[in-house]
Amino acid sequence: MYVLLITRSRRHFPPNNFLVKIESYSLLSETGLEYKSDVFEAGGHKWRLSLYPKGIEKTNENGHISLYLGIAETEELPLGWEVNAGFRLFVFDQIRDEYLTVQDGRGGGAIKRFNDLNSEWGFAKFLPLDTFNDVTQGYLVNNCCVFGVEVFVHERTVKRQCLSMIEKPTNSTLTWKIVRFSTLNEERYYSQKFTVEDSKWKLLVYPKGNSTGKNTAISFFLSSCNCIRSEQGVFAEYTLRIRDQLRGKHKEKSAKHWFSTKEEDWGFAEFMPLQDIKDAKGFLVFDTLLVEAEIIVMSKQIDVAENRGPARLAAVNGGPTRFVVGDRGAEEGDDILEILFQIKRLSLYPKGIKKNVMNGHISLYLAITETEELPLGWEVNASFKLFVFDQVRDEYLTVQDAGGGAIRRFNDINSKWGFAKFLPLDTFNDASQGYLVNNCCVFGAEVFVHERSVKRQCLSFIKEPDNSTLTWKIERFSTLNEEYYFSQEFTVGDSTW
Repeated sequence: MYVLLITRSRRHFPPNNFLVKIESYSLLSETGLEYKSDVFEAGGHKWRLSLYPKGIEKTNENGHISLYLGIAETEELPLGWEVNAGFRLFVFDQIRDEYLTVQDGRGGGAIKRFNDLNSEWGFAKFLPLDTFNDVTQGYLVNNCCVFGVEVFVHERTVKRQCLSMIEKPTNSTLTWKIVRFSTLNEERYYSQKFTVEDSKWKLLVYPKGNSTGKNTAISFFLSSCNCIRSEQGVFAEYTLRIRDQLRGKHKEKSAKHWFSTKEEDWGFAEFMPLQDIKDAKGFLVFDTLLVEAEIIVMSKQIDVAENRGPARLAAVNGGPTRFVVGDRGAEEGDDILEILFQIKRLSLYPKGIKKNVMNGHISLYLAITETEELPLGWEVNASFKLFVFDQVRDEYLTVQDAGGGAIRRFNDINSKWGFAKFLPLDTFNDASQGYLVNNCCVFGAEVFVHERSVKRQCLSFIKEPDNSTLTWKIERFSTLNEEYYFSQEFTVGDSTW
């Protein structure tokens, strides 16, 4: 639970961002209404102060002035906006010519997440009314007072993604009419592109089979046209079908797959024996074959932002790099939802990485990617935190190694680290916990790479290398009068001699 700690201090220099002077304050106080200041800019965003002369809490027994900082003109901000900022609020002591400073007491002012859920932060008990109204305190003099604020916006480069699992998408059946099937002589054929939601697909057929189905079966695959980058996988649960045009006894096979540039096509090398197609069973009519794919569930991924975003916050109130999973529909224990950020990937196992875990857990891992581009013997040392968002309480549950997060060595042997028991399934599925709300959940990660300058060398001994004999024919040896001579260069392996 978040506990507000307030610290108060004094200083002589005024706030950097905004001051508001209120004259005839008693008239404002008598209204009992909230006062909103003019909009001001700080840290690239627009803000305003909200003053409650008699307190924001009606049940407050010990009356206080309430003062809050709110972000303004949020309708101009993008969907899913979030601004992380620390701030200080001020009231001017007109007698001593100094400012009373009020801020969150943790670490000199905790960072707050301003978003659609919480667009205003501040202090319900900013200052006791008795203190404020006491002229000797200097805050209200000649019915005049001055309030102020400093805002510190914390920014970073952040990538956010939204992953939705769409069940029974519109126009989900892709039908391809293949005419003159018996005359096809190419190894494989692609259909025209089909569009389902925002994704494009093709059907792939090997008329005489491929791989294990070569010359014995028709090979049938679904192919994604969306895998521009290997890290942008597209998930589909689908059924491939060859239609029985006479009796309706269609041949069907189902599959689930994450499509990527490395695996754009997925299906069955032995979908159906060629003999069954050629026999008069209704599949091939007038030398025409009807093949189709029906997409049952598919993913839709949106890059919400990949630029300047809210800053990292060490406390659970912070916002990590994250991805959103909507309409979670995984059925198999080892189905993996993978989202990339920078060169790291989050791997989510919706029902745990181990099928035999007695008390079911969600498993969440951080993996380094595109390792084929890294040099031989590569190693990256990093610590990390994994998160799941509590949508009810608007805070993040943080999971890390004890002791602040141990440094892990990411390399060819261990390219993935994380937690097999990240969160119990019972807890995750309990709506009152806030992690899965309206079938939507949010996971995230923070990565802290520990770098150093290092030189690496690999020394190998090769026995009997190729072309290992160096022969030099020296003619007219008896006439040589120089002190020494070099032969021409010889190459053995990668070395020159």
